[in-house]
Amino acid sequence: MRFFETVISGAALIAAVFALEINDFPSSGVVAGQTYTVTYSPKDDTPTTFILRQGDSGNLKTVQTLTTTATGGSFSWTVPKDLTDESDYALEIQQGEVINYSAQFPLSGGSGSDAASSAISSAYASASSAAASAASSASAALSSAISSAVASATISPSAGTNTTVTSATLSRTATGTKATASATSSGSVPESTGAASSLATSPLAALFGAVAAFAYLA
Repeated sequence: MRFFETVISGAALIAAVFALEINDFPSSGVVAGQTYTVTYSPKDDTPTTFILRQGDSGNLKTVQTLTTTATGGSFSWTVPKDLTDESDYALEIQQGEVINYSAQFPLSGGSGSDAASSAISSAYASASSAAASAASSASAALSSAISSAVASATISPSAGTNTTVTSATLSRTATGTKATASATSSGSVPESTGAASSLATSPLAALFGAVAAFAYLA
């Protein structure tokens, strides 16, 4: 019986000696750009992989592989500056099929958050500029269309204007003793030209016409 107890105790000791685990790491937090020494066991020449993980402890996501060739029980880690500031990072250690994890720790001083914010701001600025350019082009096109429509428009009178002139004519009665005047209307006034036109439009001509009419009727 004591023989079997000794064998079991020896197996447990061997398993403890050869267990893959991270012994020392910056558990209080890391600062982007700083370098830290991570120690692990067993301290042998077996190639060891370290992976940076982040997220909920039950659903860690892979951030990046830090190394696949660590040996001798220690690993020097320079924290990348482009990481985002989070409070739930963890280190994963692998040797073949054997995997273990560190406790979670915070990271500060990363530029990843600023870079994301800058990218969003840049995208918003580009979209705003494109929208403003499109609006300006549409406004210019509308103004051009309105100007063209106004320039091509014509105004026509709805109707012509007719002038009716009433003129007096003198006629002699059959008895020759009386003169009557009658008014006639015509759609237009005959156009006078030359000397006759000048004479007809002068006051002297009107006077001579009146005298002649009086002499004729007398």
